[in-house]
Amino acid sequence: MHPLSKLSRIRFPGLTIAAAISASCAAIAPPSGTPALPAPAPAPITTIAPAAEDAVSGQVRLADGTPAAGALVALVPHFELEHAGPSPDVPMVVANAQGRYAFPPLSAKGHFAVTATFGTKAAGGYGGVRELTPNAPLTADVTLGKDGFALSGTVRDADGVPVKGARIEVAKMSENEGEVFFVTTDAAGHYEMQLAGDASYVVVADVRGLARVHRRLEPVAQTVDLRLDRAPAPRPSDAEIKAYLDEVALPLTTVQPGKGTTDLAPLKKMVGDAHIVAIGEAVHGASEYWLIRQRLIELLTTELGFTTVALEAGWSDAVALDDYVMVGRGDPLTGLADLYAWYPNTEEALGIVRWMRRYNQDPAHPKKLHFRGFDAPLASHAVPALTTYLDEVDAALATRAREFLSPIAEVASEGTYPSIPAAEQEKTRHGIREVLGRFASDRAKWTARAGEQAWATARQHARMIQRTESMFLDPSKRDRAMADTIEDIREREPKGAKIVVLAHNFHVGAEPWDLSEMGQLLRERHGSDYFVIGTAFGSGAVNAYGPPKPGQTRGTRRVEAFTLGPPPSSSLESALALAQKPLFAMDMRKSTGPVGDWLGSKIPTRWMGGVFRGEANAITQCAPKKNYDALIYVDKISPSHLNRGAN
Repeated sequence: MHPLSKLSRIRFPGLTIAAAISASCAAIAPPSGTPALPAPAPAPITTIAPAAEDAVSGQVRLADGTPAAGALVALVPHFELEHAGPSPDVPMVVANAQGRYAFPPLSAKGHFAVTATFGTKAAGGYGGVRELTPNAPLTADVTLGKDGFALSGTVRDADGVPVKGARIEVAKMSENEGEVFFVTTDAAGHYEMQLAGDASYVVVADVRGLARVHRRLEPVAQTVDLRLDRAPAPRPSDAEIKAYLDEVALPLTTVQPGKGTTDLAPLKKMVGDAHIVAIGEAVHGASEYWLIRQRLIELLTTELGFTTVALEAGWSDAVALDDYVMVGRGDPLTGLADLYAWYPNTEEALGIVRWMRRYNQDPAHPKKLHFRGFDAPLASHAVPALTTYLDEVDAALATRAREFLSPIAEVASEGTYPSIPAAEQEKTRHGIREVLGRFASDRAKWTARAGEQAWATARQHARMIQRTESMFLDPSKRDRAMADTIEDIREREPKGAKIVVLAHNFHVGAEPWDLSEMGQLLRERHGSDYFVIGTAFGSGAVNAYGPPKPGQTRGTRRVEAFTLGPPPSSSLESALALAQKPLFAMDMRKSTGPVGDWLGSKIPTRWMGGVFRGEANAITQCAPKKNYDALIYVDKISPSHLNRGAN
């Protein structure tokens, strides 16, 4: 399953998140001493009633019908976390003493939503979407919410100076297009508003002419301070970049595993004492990334004592593969197919699993390797595993669990669960909470019946079910769930155990990309003990799904090979190609000088997940030096080799 596919259900106000890969890893602000250009300040309306020629007008009321004098009303255009060009203007006006507002005639046309905020006096209100056309006045009344949570914070530049006039956009994870609430920062860089507490949000700071910075948040009262970055450094000349790479690029001899680790010695030194090493991939369907990962796994396990390999796949779905790796039980091909995704169901991934099994069979290796998943895309393996355990320890609870878990127990539940009645969803959530509570309260009794190991495994299945249910309703929770599962995996291992994490670049990076924040969370929790190896490529071909075709349903799409030509001249990959080395690594932490400054800025970078939507949509913006501790560049990539049935 493509990592963003679950997000396609949510219309992130005005945007289907999975529609394109075009967001950023970090925000950018002016250099020290450069004044920030403020977003347009809201203009107060003095008229009591709208004039006939006004484009959009109406009244803002509190939940009890009282006019909301002073409410800030916004006319919301298409919303994205990051815009390809300058952020669009957002017209804002202040309601008068009667709660009335009016926008003068606007040159813009198309779909706009109407929202209103009222500081911390009431939760933001949504007035729906309107089709704006010239000479066609519209009326849109807005009712503010009664209850909610308070959000406040301060926007500062890279030197910690408060930024006046920054536009704050708070986008609700909602099916409603354009449900985005606005306010501007005051002279102290402060903002505040109240929001309905029925969904998650993303808060964005926007200063005209600069990149946007955002943070995902849960609906609880909180302070969210946002720090802008410095202005991007200019791209050095090709000659400067090549001279720099001649000094720092560390050639690697091959991507093929089983060829020794001598050339990987510099990477071993970079990793040092880190206990969590994440190895990213710029695309899911490239053979070379799987192969170089196996080489790195061989290095990390045989020379640095790593004992767990964790893949971007379901924890419960990967249990069978761990059984195979540990004791030889089961069929690894079946285990890979059980991961419910095409991209790990490859000959290359099979090679990793079989190598781990051979390692464990060797009596010279007393510390055995585990294979884990850390995602929670589905609950179709977790539910039967949990209920089978409950049959043994509490048959009555097992019977009830099968009933309240049935809405999320099937592969198709990802698509059906969000549309069932809220009362049924709450019944499922309540049941999951009850089961988890019983794992705590009845631990002694249950472990006496089935053993400590079975208790721990079944409890983890229950945790994964809870995360899956939450993700079905709010896919933006995926990365936090993955980070938490990595913590669970480490919790079950002996103290000091080391883990290799395999996932896409946008998950492992130390700064958030779009709604992917796993790497950021792990860096915040573990600091330098979390070491990130990013990847990049020049050109070649890759496996992926093509764009959905009219009338095509899920399950009928096929994985195809797509060719990727030379990268854009302004991109990271174009710069790395100047080294004229087919395969090399570099220590990003030691990047210095003009090239190091540029690598620390947001620059065009080529990433692609499981769906190919054209080369233009494979370009994002990322600050490599801030996201990766080390980087591996592969000049030519080729499609991974799918196992039979993977398509």
